[in-house]
Amino acid sequence: MSPILTDISTTALTQACEDNFIEFRKFFSGLSGAELHDEEDILWLDTGLPYGKWNGIFRTHLQPENIEHSVLDILAHFRARQLPFSWWIGPSTRPGNLGKYLESQGFALEESSPAMAAVLDNIPEPYPAASELFIRKVENSGDLKLFLEIVQDGFHIPDNALQDLLDLYSQAYAKSQPPFIHFLGLWDGEPTAATSLFLNGRSAGIYNVATLPPARGQGIGTALTTKAMAQARKLGYRVAVLRASDMGRGVYRQLGFREYCKLDQYIFNG
Repeated sequence: MSPILTDISTTALTQACEDNFIEFRKFFSGLSGAELHDEEDILWLDTGLPYGKWNGIFRTHLQPENIEHSVLDILAHFRARQLPFSWWIGPSTRPGNLGKYLESQGFALEESSPAMAAVLDNIPEPYPAASELFIRKVENSGDLKLFLEIVQDGFHIPDNALQDLLDLYSQAYAKSQPPFIHFLGLWDGEPTAATSLFLNGRSAGIYNVATLPPARGQGIGTALTTKAMAQARKLGYRVAVLRASDMGRGVYRQLGFREYCKLDQYIFNG
């Protein structure tokens, strides 16, 4: 495992944002029946599930003369499987005009998310938290199921993928490789919010930040995010990274996160 990142230059933090995201997506290769292709010039994953964010290409370092062949091969694969998939473009993607080429092949830009990083030298204390909020680590199968039901609601994950996701996260919990820590927020005693830490050895990625609709706007997601940041610092990490929605960007800025790059998701539904 690579040493924990201590370089906080713009170049290093930009790379950390992208690298943690790619490693997190590779995690889904643990799904039963998933097919991972991790090569020097391209990394792509077919989970077998009809969920376009989990299927796709997460790293592209191709020469311009190889683009057409690679794109058409991958298109043929997912068309034969009748699965939606995404092609993700980050700061290291090559060639630089890949997005325009994908659009010419029928892809559409689904979202362009700011990738943000925070140096964990200073974390707001005490944690911004709603009253009657209790945060605990997920440490048993019952809590894991509650946690994933909240994540499912927050990220619109199909019902037929929930059991597969539970199996995958259960395997990761048992092995703890790579370290994957989940938090469950209980508001007035009810499971209400979730977040995760994905530790790739270099940086601490914050994922699965979700709050059930009735409790949104109470500072609960902020509380779980700061809890995750504090846990990362306790484990010796100096840098936390995440992908932000437009709605969440302002909140993350208040917690010390700054935008370092964009991660663009092109989706193909054909």
